Amino acid sequence: MEVLDDGLAELLGHIETLAKHSETSADETEGRLIFEYIGQKADLFRILIKSQSVTRVRKKVVQNIAAMFQKSCAPLARCGNPLTIAITSNHIATSLLSLIEWWLENNMKPAPSQMGRVYKSLIIDSTMGAVRSLSVVSS
Repeated sequence: MEVLDDGLAELLGHIETLAKHSETSADETEGRLIFEYIGQKADLFRILIKSQSVTRVRKKVVQNIAAMFQKSCAPLARCGNPLTIAITSNHIATSLLSLIEWWLENNMKPAPSQMGRVYKSLIIDSTMGAVRSLSVVSS
């Protein structure tokens, strides 16, 4: 279990570093780099995602990724509603892990550059669009 914890901690560190160094918290390049990193450690992440014994670890990863998005995603922070921020950051974290799982199950195809575009469009852009529409409705 320690190897799994270390692998997940390394992934979180990698995602956090990317978020700190990008203009926006989540862009296509960040997505590509996440999938390149996963591809380099594919065997470990297949175990992490498939093992029933890692439920506790996976939950911790979702919480940590969500917390990272709460800190680094400026459009999310601007919405100002703590409940919306908590729900949205959890949604992004679980969606990212599901996308990684799908990618690993499909032999890491398409390439990380394409997955970066999918990540940006499907997860980030659509989620932030939903947050903006929620903000308009609640105003």
